[in-house]
Amino acid sequence: MPQPDPTTAPPFFALLPNKIGIPQKWKRGEEGMGAVDIAYAAGRFRLEDNEALILQGAVPRCRFANVVLWNRFLQTFDYSSYEEYPVFFTLDTPPEAEEYAPFSIILSKKKPQGYKGKWMYTENR
Repeated sequence: MPQPDPTTAPPFFALLPNKIGIPQKWKRGEEGMGAVDIAYAAGRFRLEDNEALILQGAVPRCRFANVVLWNRFLQTFDYSSYEEYPVFFTLDTPPEAEEYAPFSIILSKKKPQGYKGKWMYTENR
């Protein structure tokens, strides 16, 4: 896996594999592009055949939140077989009385046997 150039990576992008950066919004005047009203967090993953990465967090009060798998060319993974091999999830936002809504998603090459929670297919990557 080639190491990204830390001088060109946005601040919300984690450079180490299997880590996610701290969510941040784009600021006017920063290089790159993105919507100024969206908070981004990104990172890379590297998993062996028998490994899984568990993404856990809490969605703050917002109108929309999601997790999407992208390749290094900023293309989403193949979602044509989403029902069997999901590569994105829309996350639940908190109910009115709550500040945050927790979430947990497993990324792996195969769905863990018997697992009923949210799982994302890594396309054997």
